[in-house]
Amino acid sequence: MTFEAQLKSAVQSNDLINHYQPIINTKDKSVCGVELLLRWPTENGMISPGVFIPIAEEIALIIQITEQALIRVLNEFSDFLKSNPQFYISINLSAIHILRSDLTSCLIEIINPFDISPRQFRLEITESILMDDKDRALEQLNSLKKAGFRLFLDDFGTGFSSLTYLSQFPIDVIKIDQSFVRDIGSNKVNESIIKTILTLAKNLEIYCVAEGVETREQIHFLTKQGCTNFQGYYFDKPMSYPDLIESGRIQKLIDEIRKT
Repeated sequence: MTFEAQLKSAVQSNDLINHYQPIINTKDKSVCGVELLLRWPTENGMISPGVFIPIAEEIALIIQITEQALIRVLNEFSDFLKSNPQFYISINLSAIHILRSDLTSCLIEIINPFDISPRQFRLEITESILMDDKDRALEQLNSLKKAGFRLFLDDFGTGFSSLTYLSQFPIDVIKIDQSFVRDIGSNKVNESIIKTILTLAKNLEIYCVAEGVETREQIHFLTKQGCTNFQGYYFDKPMSYPDLIESGRIQKLIDEIRKT
């Protein structure tokens, strides 16, 4: 109860902050986008989203938290997005978002004043969201897709995976979970699963982003299988907007990618 009260106070004061982890395209030698990752700074250090997001969902704060985060993104990135129209921001959605009937209109209402295209946003959903209410999920995703948003299926393969998700829902990108990537070089079964996911994506004419990439060995394996989009500590950790943009970190990162 104390934690919930502290979280409510933090949200009311807009104390949460955005961090961004670069998403790399090694084929184009570019930083194609970033994933938004929330952080909660306290006197005792940063609290990770893995701790406070489930609580926020339970006490109905996740909608407000997401809207605040999106407004911070737009305030920080609007000029950069306008001058880099292929660059995108990836944002996670919860089941509570999908159950909200006015989700698309609310997102558009926030974005429109900044004159940014929905095409520069990727909305990440998990398999569990699709399982909760397939009809509602399909309706919402079709609405988001029609509005111009691109849709990521996050953590693919870690839940009760069903190929019908990919045939029934308008998914643009599959994110390969870091639990598979982590085992490259030590687990042949997970390597085979990665190969299958990449082959499936290619046949469906969508692409994959590999999460949790930390070693050159993982990059070589994934590249050999046709994956060229990566996210992980090998390239960079999540960081604030000033550390990412104002420090020139993106250009430094591009220079490093060209040496990869």
